Amino acid sequence: MWDAIASAIKWVFDHPAEAQEMGRRGRDLVLRSFGWESEAKTLLSFNSRVAARVARARSFVINNTRQRSPETCQNPEPDA
Repeated sequence: MWDAIASAIKWVFDHPAEAQEMGRRGRDLVLRSFGWESEAKTLLSFNSRVAARVARARSFVINNTRQRSPETCQNPEPDA
């Protein structure tokens, strides 16, 4: 493992132009993948999914409580 790392470091020093280009491409990839625009899209998508789940849950609760009669919603008296 250490030999591979040492070889990679040596290659970087022996090929500075290629290493600089690799660094530029790597930076561009990180900015595209984790920049503000990408993170904003991810957050908006997440918020939309959460809002949809909340709306479905709210609808479920409303629909299920309206269908019950008041008698079925009462707690029975405990036996003495």
